[in-house]
Amino acid sequence: MLKFIQKIWYRLFPSTLKIEKLVPDLKEVDTEKIVRTIKPGDIVIAAMNIPLIQLLDKSKDHRLRPYIIAQKDHGKFFGYCGSSKKNRYANNSFYLSSDEYEVWKSGWISLERCFYIPEDYIISVNDHLKNKDISKINSIIRKQHNINLKEIYVPLRITEGSVVQNKDKLYYVYELSRPAKFFTLASQKAPLKVSYNNKTYFINPHTIKKVKSFSGYKAVGTLPKKVRNQIREYQEKSNPKQ
Repeated sequence: MLKFIQKIWYRLFPSTLKIEKLVPDLKEVDTEKIVRTIKPGDIVIAAMNIPLIQLLDKSKDHRLRPYIIAQKDHGKFFGYCGSSKKNRYANNSFYLSSDEYEVWKSGWISLERCFYIPEDYIISVNDHLKNKDISKINSIIRKQHNINLKEIYVPLRITEGSVVQNKDKLYYVYELSRPAKFFTLASQKAPLKVSYNNKTYFINPHTIKKVKSFSGYKAVGTLPKKVRNQIREYQEKSNPKQ
């Protein structure tokens, strides 16, 4: 009877309904601490971001869902919502297994709609996706050609073999020595031809750019191991004393 009266009250005076009343556990959460640690690829538990009057109609156990964080954009989190039921569009879903990840039970993450997740709706950060699963999810998102969907963006580390960008130019990281040695990926013809991101570039093995600081450089990808070996073999033959 009390619950029925509460529902009537909140429907008459919806402004009195707060998320903390529907999900009391949020009162105990250190939101600032959680927000500082969240990164794309994280699996978080959060209250569903639907109108509170709709959330009121759901049982307490169903007001929380697992989300996969895709991006943080202008201080706001965006991600994909999970459910224990299989999405009827199975090809656009990702199976989140409790055998692989810290979630209370296995379920399906729907990749057809990217949700804004208010930071004060987040209960906890439970786990982080493996790289292979991030790649799988991004592949499913790309195939839908929906500009409203967001891929999971995890910044790449600069390592030997990386392709890095500085302003409008691309470079190949040949060695992480001090200073590091970069080759420019140029459009002008040169002895070495490589393919990156479905485009053809050329490398001149006689012109190495020495870089002391990575400030301004951002890793955007890598070249295949076979190509990296070809570059090293060609460079060592062309410049044996370098």
